[in-house]
Amino acid sequence: MLTIKKVNNELRAITSQYIELVKGQGYYYFVYDDGRRYSTASVYVNSLNQLSLDTWLYEARCFYATIQAIK
Repeated sequence: MLTIKKVNNELRAITSQYIELVKGQGYYYFVYDDGRRYSTASVYVNSLNQLSLDTWLYEARCFYATIQAIK
């Protein structure tokens, strides 16, 4: 079973320690916060298991690439 903790552990290993997946009400979102910069990106799914781990990691990599491109 997929958990937020598992997704966060995996995404920190492949992207950045400053990215975290968080559960909202009816959606999830990624947060980037390195102390200087704060940004979020929403993923509109009700359940974590609606996406595979690979898809969550792909979404996180896309979000991180966007953050890196506008630094």
